[in-house]
Amino acid sequence: PMGTFGAAAGLWINKYGKRYCNEAFGVPFVAGVQSARQPIDSSIIQVWDDGHWRAFAQGQALGHFNASDISDAALDAIATTLQSAVDAGAAGVNDSLWAADTLEELAGYLGFEGDAAANFVDAVTTYDAYAAAGKDEDYAKPADMMFRISEPPYYAEKLQRNANIVLVTLAGLFIDGNGQCLDQNFEPIEGLFATGNASGGRFPLQYTAPMNGISIGFATVFGALLGEHLATLS
Repeated sequence: PMGTFGAAAGLWINKYGKRYCNEAFGVPFVAGVQSARQPIDSSIIQVWDDGHWRAFAQGQALGHFNASDISDAALDAIATTLQSAVDAGAAGVNDSLWAADTLEELAGYLGFEGDAAANFVDAVTTYDAYAAAGKDEDYAKPADMMFRISEPPYYAEKLQRNANIVLVTLAGLFIDGNGQCLDQNFEPIEGLFATGNASGGRFPLQYTAPMNGISIGFATVFGALLGEHLATLS
């Protein structure tokens, strides 16, 4: 889920008003799997408050889809947008961002009713209590990634669900140190080579990147090494 703070690991709430995962497990690629399993016809709701949002924005892990600019100037610009949400009241900003002095009021702005509205209020207050205690009793989210939601106005944003994004090949052809493809017995296949996104085994479990450029860096370096090797062949 992407929004004002990128794919920040705050409090994520589904269409039923319930929290559903450890938002900080791994990076957005990993935690986002649970978001991708939420109902298609819905947004993911991110919630924060007025007193802790700057620390929240600056306390995220480095990685794809997280905010790349968390300078004071960038956060000042966000503050202007948040004030617009406060001024807009029930109308919100761009039909995606709302602010309210109470969680009940915020739930109404988001369109929650009945049990879903009660679930929303309970999810936020429970999360805030866990953040204050430094222990997530539901999903074991690390304490240093939990920021309190206790100082009004409260903010909520309907985040976009980004699906079907393909960045790299996770199951390409296995290769040896020379870039030569291996068969089912892990023996080299004569005359067949692969590198970059066509080669496998680079990210055996999941595509987790602490910074931009790791995949293209691999493709560039190992492509050059493969070229050097091919130049030695008769």
